[in-house]
Amino acid sequence: ISLPDLEILDVGCGVGGSLYYFWPEQPQNEYDENDLYYKAFSYTGITISQAEVNFANQLAKFHGVFPADHEPDETDAIYFGQQSFDDALPENAYSLILALESLMYANDLQYTVRNLMSSLQPNGIMLMADEFWEPLAGDSPPWMSPSSKTLLPYAEWKEILEAEGCHITYLRDLAMDYEPSLVASRALQATSQYTWWDGWLPGGRLWDMQVATQQALEALQYRQSLMESGQSSYMLLACTKVDVEEEE
Repeated sequence: ISLPDLEILDVGCGVGGSLYYFWPEQPQNEYDENDLYYKAFSYTGITISQAEVNFANQLAKFHGVFPADHEPDETDAIYFGQQSFDDALPENAYSLILALESLMYANDLQYTVRNLMSSLQPNGIMLMADEFWEPLAGDSPPWMSPSSKTLLPYAEWKEILEAEGCHITYLRDLAMDYEPSLVASRALQATSQYTWWDGWLPGGRLWDMQVATQQALEALQYRQSLMESGQSSYMLLACTKVDVEEEE
């Protein structure tokens, strides 16, 4: 699949950061509703947070994805919407589903995967990055949010994915591929350039950056200690939806 032909669903998209791994492929890197790129490429990001949807739209305007006066619409080729990954999705609509650090929040992982598979085209790909909590670890670690429902061993994830018709084709353990202090400092540097974010959200600032960065650093350092001890892992995996007709 070439990038302009992708139809992407980003579940738990946050503020839409994943979009910009694909956006540079747009030749002029500016919005043009008549451009063929927009006719072939689509990206839909969903999150349960309306604040993140608002931020994502502002960020898209900041980067020239949309003109400054653009009003978001569900018919847009690039669209951010408030929605759960358990809500109804269009059938066989997407060639690529991104689930980056989002499926651990599923109330019922099998139900969520089944719902996502219904919207993935045959031979489409679901790309996931998430935490895997091994049995020897005991209770959920204290840095995890209480809303994190699905801290399961990799073996259970694999069983669920295969049962729902998604064959794992790629697996990589990323646990030791990052340095916590570097991650936190890059996050602070990346967000500090956005001067428009202070005050436009209801209630003022989205968060206090210094406090948030320190908390993130402490959490990452703790996560790294768990990964080094083998109590948890952080994996990138891809699975392909089995084309039932081809198998027959």
